[in-house]
Amino acid sequence: MYSEEFYRDYENYLAEPIVRRSHDWALKVLAADSAFEKVVDLGCGASQEFRRFARPIFYFGVDNEAPGAHRGDYRQEKLSDILGTYEPSAFVSLFSTECSDSGFENYQFYTSLFK
Repeated sequence: MYSEEFYRDYENYLAEPIVRRSHDWALKVLAADSAFEKVVDLGCGASQEFRRFARPIFYFGVDNEAPGAHRGDYRQEKLSDILGTYEPSAFVSLFSTECSDSGFENYQFYTSLFK
C-alpha cells in the first residue's frame, strides 16, 4: 500500500508547471470527445486526475488502495463485479495499467476489456 507521503509527493509532481501543461493539454483533447462523458478510470489514484481536470459527466474511479476511489483490483477481479450497473462509454488509465504489467499482459487485458 502506498503511504500518505507517496500521495503527497505525487500530487506535488502533478502540480509542477511542465507536468500540468502536458496533462491539461491531453485531458482537454479527451474531454472534447463525447465518448469520454461516462468514464471508468482504472487505477485512478488519490488525485483522480481525469475526474478533476477532464470533468466527465459521469465518473467511476477504481483503485485498489487510493482513498476516495471505488475499491477493487481490476486485474484480479471481474470488472463487471466492481462496476455493478455502471455502463461506461470509455476507459482511461492515466498512470496505472501500462506500468503495472508487461505489454503482452496489457494487450490481453485490453482485448478482454473492449469485449
